[in-house]
Amino acid sequence: MYKCFGWLGAFALLASGAAGAAEKPPCAEQPLAEQPPAKARGVYDTDKAKKPLKPSPKPSPGFTPEREAAALEFVRRHHPELAALLAELKKTEAAEYRRAVGALFRASERLAHFQERDPEAYERELKAWKLSSRIQLLVARIRMAPEDERLRQELKQALSDQQDVRCARLVDERERVRARLEKLEDQIQELQQQRETLIEKQLEALLRDKKKHGVQDNKVPQPTNPPTKPAR
Repeated sequence: MYKCFGWLGAFALLASGAAGAAEKPPCAEQPLAEQPPAKARGVYDTDKAKKPLKPSPKPSPGFTPEREAAALEFVRRHHPELAALLAELKKTEAAEYRRAVGALFRASERLAHFQERDPEAYERELKAWKLSSRIQLLVARIRMAPEDERLRQELKQALSDQQDVRCARLVDERERVRARLEKLEDQIQELQQQRETLIEKQLEALLRDKKKHGVQDNKVPQPTNPPTKPAR
């Protein structure tokens, strides 16, 4: 039982780390010469303040029973093995459980958007999530049993499948870019071939019915009868 809880904790760390990396890209540490002044980094003179001020932690998304239920339903449907492990994690590491559920809820919401927008892309992205989840689980197990060759082979196969999905995603993106480029080429060719015609049409449209656009002639109106000369 202790061994099981050990790799459950390892899996929780992997899952939370992967979620954090997906939400915020890693950034390189600033060189010493480029770092902000000490006060901006939260370092203060000990004579002025014994305790440095710490930045306020960024609030995490709320954990609600509704989100928990949605995340667990998503996992039961697409990765049942993980659902059983989450139940054990909830008993032993409540904070890690809440963090894992939050990451799973965000993943389910992201996939739901794909399902509404592009069903074909949804199937691919769902497969990518399943593979990523399985890879994390296998890595956690291998850390607890590094000599298990069967687990290593399963991990290798999952990584191979993950590469196939990534390649398919890039192929789809290339096709979208190619279609967009073809459309732009057609538009450029049309503008070049019909340049003068399009200019004339636009000119006529702008000058047609000047009153409609509030444009008045600059001519001074002439009186109907000329003024009479005063008598001398």
